[in-house]
Amino acid sequence: MIAVNNELSLFDTLLGQKPQIVVVNKVDVPEVKSRVNDIKEAFREAGVEVRFISAATGEGVAVLMHEAWQKLQSMTIPEVEGEEPKKVFRPQPKGAGLTIHKEGDVFVVEAPGLERMVSDTGEATPELQLHVQRQLTRIGLNRALGRAGAKFGDKVRCGIVEWEWMP
Repeated sequence: MIAVNNELSLFDTLLGQKPQIVVVNKVDVPEVKSRVNDIKEAFREAGVEVRFISAATGEGVAVLMHEAWQKLQSMTIPEVEGEEPKKVFRPQPKGAGLTIHKEGDVFVVEAPGLERMVSDTGEATPELQLHVQRQLTRIGLNRALGRAGAKFGDKVRCGIVEWEWMP
């Protein structure tokens, strides 16, 4: 953590002085879960409170987002004249850019970012199929397929990857 703060300070001296929330991800993974107490203790000894989340399951994410929002609300933004505005990242809601239509008996999912990833590989390996399915589930595919009328076992395709839907 000291190395990260040093890098932040080297980039911008004010950046290293801003409030921080230290987060450990993958708390759903058994190897991480078994070390939570050790990790907490190590950070406590360094004088840092640490949060634990799982981006995959969502565990702890809502609490983290609330805490980040509270910190942001308490901060003041200094006005600097003559500086160009910084780019702002605005995440899209789940399902944004996701469309589903039916071609014969196959539900065709169009998700531009995933289609690009699939087409770059040139083949539909089992690992690629699993990765695409995880990404599509993350962006709300199961709900969208249900609303589109898909039933258990129906064929679903995204790019060159095709599978049977199992909600």
